[in-house]
Amino acid sequence: MRSTFGPARGGVVTPAAAIPENGAAVGFSAEPSATGATEPGPGDGDLVIERRVADPRAWCEALPAAAGRTILVSGRVLADDPAAATRLAQNLRMAVRATARVDLAPAEALGHLDGLVAEWEEPFRARLLYGVFDPVDGAFCFAQAGHPGPVICSVKGAAVAPPTPDGGPLGGFVSVSVSYGEQTVAIPPGGTIVVAMPGELADDARFLAGPHPVDPSRVDPSAVDAGAAPSVEAVAPAVAAALLDGLRDPAAVADAVSGGSATVLAAGWPTGLSVGPVRVIELELGEGEDPTRRARAFCYGVLSTWQLPPLVRDDIVLAVSELVANALLYGGAAEQLRLRRSANRIVVEVFDREPAMPRPRIADADAESGRGLFLVRRVARRWGARAVPGGKAVWCEFDLTAPRTSDEPAEASA
Repeated sequence: MRSTFGPARGGVVTPAAAIPENGAAVGFSAEPSATGATEPGPGDGDLVIERRVADPRAWCEALPAAAGRTILVSGRVLADDPAAATRLAQNLRMAVRATARVDLAPAEALGHLDGLVAEWEEPFRARLLYGVFDPVDGAFCFAQAGHPGPVICSVKGAAVAPPTPDGGPLGGFVSVSVSYGEQTVAIPPGGTIVVAMPGELADDARFLAGPHPVDPSRVDPSAVDAGAAPSVEAVAPAVAAALLDGLRDPAAVADAVSGGSATVLAAGWPTGLSVGPVRVIELELGEGEDPTRRARAFCYGVLSTWQLPPLVRDDIVLAVSELVANALLYGGAAEQLRLRRSANRIVVEVFDREPAMPRPRIADADAESGRGLFLVRRVARRWGARAVPGGKAVWCEFDLTAPRTSDEPAEASA
């Protein structure tokens, strides 16, 4: 049963069925190109990242997010001085990374960064796309600040540019608009998210010259370069056409879009994981007696079925027991347990109805409780909490490639 605690917040979901599946296979190759770089997904096998950056004012990357999700970022700084633009791009990249550590929805993240850029001592603007991929639902939720939208490729050959939500470049957009928009699209298994940012866009000069227009659709023709630079709206269709023409390399896509000056990020969701497709199993905890005991037994059975090493299995069962007990004590009630396995890790999430985030504390020597999160931190690779509709989810991750040694016994609390 799917819980009401869905991972997506806001936006309209475009179902995978809406993406036509005809034509030749579309997707970047897994091998690195001469000018690109193939990288594993951040700490997981869920996404395979390939990127190409040819402009020092631009960057793109994948960042780890809460509970096994991945943040995809692509940006470029607008500034008159190229040297200053390069330096500002590095600074803004660090600010985006810091923002990614806070579990914000894409539109919220852009709103925060927009205010940060608007108050920067050195005036500039920036184009940015910020999206979160959740492998549980195969959903990609994104927002853009004057950045071309993504292209979604299906494993059977389609390349579609979904509708792009409203948003002007960072640096004062929220002062003339309510907020940035959000869009959520479904990524089919085996599909790829492709994002491209040309080195120049037709309206770059307009945003360098003055404030954001109150009506973004009203463009001063005298401030738009009518030369070879494409418009923001034209980039994603050009990328889709290049992919349908058989291009697979980020450098080749960059050449097709803007003569080689584009920054290109491709995030593929492979189906050939060593354990098969990503497995998600959930247990409703709001019904029945003794949720902690039921969660422990359920977890033990699932992990045994997945044939995990006993030491790793026992660590995960211990963490589940502590997280469910904490949800009962401090979260009002434990609502749901979710286990997700991919090629390299297992993610545990426990949902409750208390919006306040957990805070680890040091228990007194004679205290009978208060050590749950300490134990979770001890056995898990990472842990944290994120807001979800109706409450929060406390999560932890276990790396299957680096199991715990046998001299660290795990003891689940009753």
